[in-house]
Amino acid sequence: AAFRARSNDTFTGPRLRRRFGSARISCSSSTPAIPVVHFPPRAPLTCVLASPTPSLLVLSLDPKCEDVLNTQANIEMTVSMVYLALHHHFAADAVSLPGLAAHFLKESEEERAHSMKFMEYQTLRGGSVQLQSIMMPKIEFPDSPRGDALYAMELSLALEKLNYEKLLEVHAAGEAAGDSQLMDFVESEFLEDQLNSIKEISDWVTQLRRVGDGQGEFLFDQSLL
Repeated sequence: AAFRARSNDTFTGPRLRRRFGSARISCSSSTPAIPVVHFPPRAPLTCVLASPTPSLLVLSLDPKCEDVLNTQANIEMTVSMVYLALHHHFAADAVSLPGLAAHFLKESEEERAHSMKFMEYQTLRGGSVQLQSIMMPKIEFPDSPRGDALYAMELSLALEKLNYEKLLEVHAAGEAAGDSQLMDFVESEFLEDQLNSIKEISDWVTQLRRVGDGQGEFLFDQSLL
């Protein structure tokens, strides 16, 4: 699957119904927080460009580390696509929240850069980059007095938490293989920034729950410009 998720992979998210390929996000409207999301396994579509001769560097990279690097690159690219879809939702004239549109475009570009960084690191270590299929996002905002901004930020918080958990799995794979260089790469390039993102978005979710939709949502959007 695009996330190579096991059937018990979960993360939390907003009270929405969304579909990412075969993955579903849903929650009862009777509670304000936090549904559970399952990514069913499916056969991946991969593109592997084989080198004519074996890499001289690959001996220093454990095959399990190679696999988790490819998985993480795909996760980052998938999250980038989700944020790109959110950007266009908020940029549409029927919604017109330019602060949120700009925020999600910036986040999309950042996640794509993270994906590229994992692929570049894979190549640096002599591994084989495998471009996996992406579960294209289909996001539906139901009519609700809670407002689109809160739904989008709750989804963003869920994705950032999932991303952090998967980064820890990359780090754990490096530790199990005794690969201190991979562990340092994850620690120095990603973990602290990911925690800062989770804290920032958590604050925004709290603020949006406080101000509600309408004028509160509009003023929040203006604060992002």
